[in-house]
Amino acid sequence: MSRVTTVDDTEASSGSVTDGGPTDSSAPEVNQLREELQKCQEKFSMWKEKAKIGVENLRAQIIELNHRFEDSEQRGVAERHTVGRFQSSMLAQVDIVCEHSFAAASLFANSLTAQYQTAVETARAAAAPAGSLPPPPSPQDTLIGQLQRTIQGQTDRLKETQHALKKSNKEVQRRAEALQSQDEVIAVLKRRVEALESANTSLQEQLMTVPNMDEWRAALDEHHQQLEHSRLEYEKRESSLVLQHNNEIHALNAAHEEEVRELERDAQERISLAVLNALATQGQVVSPVPEQLATQRAQCQRESEDAAYMDLLSDYKAMETSSAAAVKERDVVLSQQKTLLRDLQDFFRAIGARVVENGSQVPSPPAGSTGSMCELTVDDAIRYLSEHRVRLVALEEECSRWHRELVQLKRSRPSAPLDGLGAQQTQYLRSVVVQLLCSNNNADVAKRLLPVLNVLLKFSDDDLKAVTKAMQ
Repeated sequence: MSRVTTVDDTEASSGSVTDGGPTDSSAPEVNQLREELQKCQEKFSMWKEKAKIGVENLRAQIIELNHRFEDSEQRGVAERHTVGRFQSSMLAQVDIVCEHSFAAASLFANSLTAQYQTAVETARAAAAPAGSLPPPPSPQDTLIGQLQRTIQGQTDRLKETQHALKKSNKEVQRRAEALQSQDEVIAVLKRRVEALESANTSLQEQLMTVPNMDEWRAALDEHHQQLEHSRLEYEKRESSLVLQHNNEIHALNAAHEEEVRELERDAQERISLAVLNALATQGQVVSPVPEQLATQRAQCQRESEDAAYMDLLSDYKAMETSSAAAVKERDVVLSQQKTLLRDLQDFFRAIGARVVENGSQVPSPPAGSTGSMCELTVDDAIRYLSEHRVRLVALEEECSRWHRELVQLKRSRPSAPLDGLGAQQTQYLRSVVVQLLCSNNNADVAKRLLPVLNVLLKFSDDDLKAVTKAMQ
């Protein structure tokens, strides 16, 4: 009857929950809830049978312990009666020994008296004349011999009695120790019986109690609210961090592109200025050796500046790679957190469904066990989210640090403009200068400019041959 009622209640609750949604999505949920209800009822019936079996086993153990206790008490009473009989027999033996001792003492005194009289008579006979015959043995001597034999036999019996008395004392002590050990075992059995009775009472109370469904529902609602609040706060923080990170990345990319454009523009201006200066100084006489040293020094400076700029570009690319890795790590952390939130929602939803389905059939757990379990789960989730927030803040600080380092590297590069040209630009300039020298009619100016241009542009042998051939 309770099972049918629970099924009806579950159907009603599932129907009330799924009224607002479409019919196609409510049917699988109802079937799933029915399956879970059936599983819970089977588990509850199995648990109830196990509890009944445990109670029957406890009762059988209690009955067996009571029988053993009664048997041990009966054996104790029998042992006490046996000890009493031994004590009475020992007292009787002691009385007999005392009587024999007094009789032996009297006989010993009589024997001493007879020996004294015999010695006196012997002395008298020795004092008599030698011709007289020894007197015949008197009846007193024969009596003394008999008494001596009797005393010897009584002494032997007394020793045997003493030995038996010692053995009886040892047996009595051994049985008294056995009785004491049995009393200790009986006390232990009594304590075990009391513990089993208390356990049986607690099990019966648990079987008779009914869970408070209102408290369970209130606790579940509170935990759902806490979970929703944590999720909203986390999404808000996540969106702000993602927006800030994207803005920083866009700003860095824009600054880098602007600097690259400025550098290209400066390079083009320097190339044009170098060509104009070369053409403007055709009428001036330049000493080849100092000009060669100056050009070598300028070339070294340009090479160092090129190396610094390439280092700066490599640092920027490394920072971009690290930033991409940080973004990937942040995405992984976000996916893990979303999975955790989804698992927590499924877990609390499953707990709520089981509580509503089981109704009054599920026995109430110990006080505070369900609440503490849910609270611990929510606390773990909140702690996990806070750890990931700290990790995101650390990633944000690391991105800011990279941005500051990039700006510092850009500011610390040499302030002098880059005069170096690329390989393609140098080749193009070389070809233009060669054509200019070959087409120029002023051979003297070409001869003066040739060493300087050779050092700057590094003419090949073919270029030098073509220029000298054109000058002739």
